[in-house]
Amino acid sequence: DGKLYSIATDTPLADSAWPKFHQNNKNTGYKETNCTNIANLCNQPPDNTCTDSVTLRSYELNGICGENGHCSYNYSYGVCAVNYICQQGQCISRSGTLKWKFQTGSYVHGSATIADDNTIYIGSGDKYLYALNNDGTLKWNFFADGEILTAPTISSDGTIYFPSRNNNTNSGNYYYAIKPNGTLKWKYHTGKEMAGGASTPAMAIDGSIVYGGTDGYIYVLSKNGTLLWSKDTTASIRSSAAITQNGDTVYIGSDNKNFYAVDTSGSIKWVFPTSSWVSTHPAIGADGTIYFGSGYDDKHFYALNPNGTLKWKYLTGRDFQYTGAAVASDGTIYVGSGDGNLYAFRPNGTVKWKYYIGYLRNVPAITMDG
Repeated sequence: DGKLYSIATDTPLADSAWPKFHQNNKNTGYKETNCTNIANLCNQPPDNTCTDSVTLRSYELNGICGENGHCSYNYSYGVCAVNYICQQGQCISRSGTLKWKFQTGSYVHGSATIADDNTIYIGSGDKYLYALNNDGTLKWNFFADGEILTAPTISSDGTIYFPSRNNNTNSGNYYYAIKPNGTLKWKYHTGKEMAGGASTPAMAIDGSIVYGGTDGYIYVLSKNGTLLWSKDTTASIRSSAAITQNGDTVYIGSDNKNFYAVDTSGSIKWVFPTSSWVSTHPAIGADGTIYFGSGYDDKHFYALNPNGTLKWKYLTGRDFQYTGAAVASDGTIYVGSGDGNLYAFRPNGTVKWKYYIGYLRNVPAITMDG
């Protein structure tokens, strides 16, 4: 019927703190760790559990839901100590020593996505999608008809989705669905350039795929590769879509200086105007607040209520471009600005802290320990 639905199913992503671009398939940028909202969370061990008992401590199962809705465990041995991280059952120092690297034939623009079997999927400007084992060895690769510049998205049946881009001709502008064994499932020909390598697809839990194109359209494809609907914003889209938890609204920005909320049939619910392009990737907090930044003539970081009204905004020293926010379970919002600072905002819009790194055009990730 051309609508986008959200239904319950198992996650296809790795059981880690941040397995893909913007944390989850809906691209919300929010990491849920509140044990009051997830059944039996406290019956699961922390994800850094290790078998090495020499330098570590260990959890006891059946933790309790403690203060502020977070799980508490009693520890004795077997979990990585401070300044160590669990890698393949062993505790490795956080000193930053190289574990492995893999050479592709060109630049790597997008983030990797890690599946629930720990396969690592990543695209390259050499037109290959790579599937790597967690020791860095090649599992398989798939040659597309154009550059792969965004992070792949994985459905509940293990299908891998990604767009390709060819700036010279329309022949390479496809959206791909690849089986877990690396063979083609289907491809959808857009006829136009995909979103400049910036728009990573979002996915409703039924497998419908949402992405933006540089032709200005928001596209929604079925899991079988047919077009469900599209909506013209009249200007290039470099923002990735984000989908609400109940699946009823898609949020996305456009270079026409507007930020959109679109319902499951493709009808516009509301439009929020800014003073510059919106090429950032929106995030959605636990309370439904939407966070995004705007471009050079604006320089604000925005927080909107679910009805599209302004909650607060903060003026930084430069534009937000290709970046996006990450929202922690305590409500802290982390985002990088073109002024070189990584900002930590409280939910009320005040700055908790900021740290100068240099010009930022990426999305933060949050570990299990925050």
